[in-house]
Amino acid sequence: MIEPTVGRVVWFQVSSDAKELPAMVVVVKEPNIVDLVVFGEQGLPVTYEPDVPLMQEESDPSHFTTRYCRWMPYQIEAAKKE
Repeated sequence: MIEPTVGRVVWFQVSSDAKELPAMVVVVKEPNIVDLVVFGEQGLPVTYEPDVPLMQEESDPSHFTTRYCRWMPYQIEAAKKE
């Protein structure tokens, strides 16, 4: 499991078939619940999203069909090397 910390970048999705948007963790409430600032395609912050579930690599993807965030592949690979 990757421990979320303030300032880390994740991918945010409003649904499993929506486009991924970059987001920054601004509050860690629990290891799998974070508050995010989400950035749009132009790189500007577009929304604040509180209480977003964080999908970890070991999570069951079927539990994450709407409004969630997840680590980027390079972050997962880097965590495996540690």
